[in-house]
Amino acid sequence: MASHSKSAERLLRQIRYAPGITRHELADTLGVSVTTVNPVVSKLMDDRLITEVIPAKADRQGIGRPRAGLTLPGKVETLATLIWGHGGLSTAVVTFDNRVLWSDRVAVDGVLTTEQLVESARTILTTAAKLDGVNAPRILTLGLPAPYEPGVGLGQPDTSDTRHGRDGFASWFRADPRQLLADELKIRVAAENDANLGALGETHFGAARGARAAIYVKLSGQGIGSGLTINGKLFAGSHGFAGEIAHVRVDDDSRIICSCGSRGCLEEKIGPNMLQQLHVNYGDEITYADLLSMIEQDMPGPTRLLQDAGRVAGRALADMCTFFNPNVLVLDAGTTRASEVLIDGVSEQIAQSAPPFARRGLTLKPAELGEMASTLGSVVFARGSALGTSVSV
Repeated sequence: MASHSKSAERLLRQIRYAPGITRHELADTLGVSVTTVNPVVSKLMDDRLITEVIPAKADRQGIGRPRAGLTLPGKVETLATLIWGHGGLSTAVVTFDNRVLWSDRVAVDGVLTTEQLVESARTILTTAAKLDGVNAPRILTLGLPAPYEPGVGLGQPDTSDTRHGRDGFASWFRADPRQLLADELKIRVAAENDANLGALGETHFGAARGARAAIYVKLSGQGIGSGLTINGKLFAGSHGFAGEIAHVRVDDDSRIICSCGSRGCLEEKIGPNMLQQLHVNYGDEITYADLLSMIEQDMPGPTRLLQDAGRVAGRALADMCTFFNPNVLVLDAGTTRASEVLIDGVSEQIAQSAPPFARRGLTLKPAELGEMASTLGSVVFARGSALGTSVSV
């Protein structure tokens, strides 16, 4: 192995964080030929440092001889994920071959405190330590529900009003929160906007698989977020704020100042303000979960409300589609049925406002992964962090 030590180290690292990778995929990833990879793989197999397994029949794709995947023997590598999305905190222990070994989700009302953040992260690591056959996570991925700039933190002033049900941000989020968790837990931390992680998840494993360019949109009772991908990689912009649809201007006559400092943002039309329209007929305590339940029952009022939300968001998305020219637009409103209702409103506006060339080849799809989109997107994100390769264009 001495004559191939550097090559072997590169291959082992790739296989560790992408178990099941084939020789051809390994060659593509490393930018070399398969003939270069084969002798190094053979030597590592002779030394019993890696194994090669033909996929089970149920897992095979296409026709012809299936290509075997390379893995390391022994315990499996894992990552920890902590996704703070609108209204909830999702935690999980996941393998790098996309198996969710443990997951949990709890509601978060308002600000996520430093204590909640650190304690939730500790719970994930404690749980992972009790799982059989896996290594302790070497990396924790943190998803955050706001414009996030790596190395800086919150991309806007903290002007949210938690008294009226709006998500605010604790003081730990005004600086980059990665260092806080890294210092407390002695683990490598990677952070990204939760919608961007969802976009990676749906692009690699869900409704936007194989899309050349895709927009992922997630709607909740607290707001709306989106992420953009190109050929499977995030388009995050110069500071990580690309796709911030919540702050696209949709109302020139609005007198409301948004938390970003502008007026007439989409955020003011969708989220808590949207639910207020139901209060007269459905009660002041109506929640987004209640709205989803009523839509599942095909109640006309709530269904119309979500369609209208789609029309409002659709005006902004029509412009985004004209500018970005995606071939897939994935919408996640919380359930498949709600996503389909949202699509009805969005598609109507795109038909009216986007030019024919932007609509040609564009497919609108309901999300497939739900809350797991950000968790599975974290696998892609963490792999890039562990290997030192960018998941962004």
